[in-house]
Amino acid sequence: NDYIQDAVPPPSPPPPAPFDDLFQQYHVCYQHAHTSLFTLSHDSASLTTPAEVTVEVKKLVQRVEDLLGLVVELGRAREEELTVHDGVASGEQGSDVDVRKEIVQHCTDRAESLANEALDALIGKAEASSGGGVADCGADGQASIARAVELNLSICFKEGSGTRSGSESHTSTQIQRAEMIASQYAKYQRKMLRSRSKSALDNVTSIRTTAKERQ
Repeated sequence: NDYIQDAVPPPSPPPPAPFDDLFQQYHVCYQHAHTSLFTLSHDSASLTTPAEVTVEVKKLVQRVEDLLGLVVELGRAREEELTVHDGVASGEQGSDVDVRKEIVQHCTDRAESLANEALDALIGKAEASSGGGVADCGADGQASIARAVELNLSICFKEGSGTRSGSESHTSTQIQRAEMIASQYAKYQRKMLRSRSKSALDNVTSIRTTAKERQ
């Protein structure tokens, strides 16, 4: 009994970070992600080796994932602080405007748009007949690209996105978007397979040519 009375209760979980702090973190993360996206999309010549491409691909995908995570945290912080302070946000002074809700929505839209742009940069735009996307960047880079595909698919089917009357059924728009991403990724993988097979096919052709010459 004495032991039970003297026992120290487990520590409480840390409170969520303040909204304003998360908002600043969001902006910093967005700038970093945008820099990586620009490097891969418009300044790829500065990446002179496959290893450098792989590093930049991993940076971009990790920063996009961090950005989407910060959006979720912003939403949680907004709910925690909504009635604590900020009279405008809590609907005081005769105003029904939820400032923080609008901020979270704006940040969400920008983060999801950047995630889509990142996917286009990594595997090529869906409407591009020539494919596009980054060159083969090894197992680590390909794992990051697969993660970028997963993140974009999760955006398609996130809770409350495109559902009707609170139901869990997915709309045709969501399904079409998911199918487009899958087709986009399949096209990219076919391109990578052809690229990886090219040297082997060239060797086979060379062997056949040499064999014919010796006959």
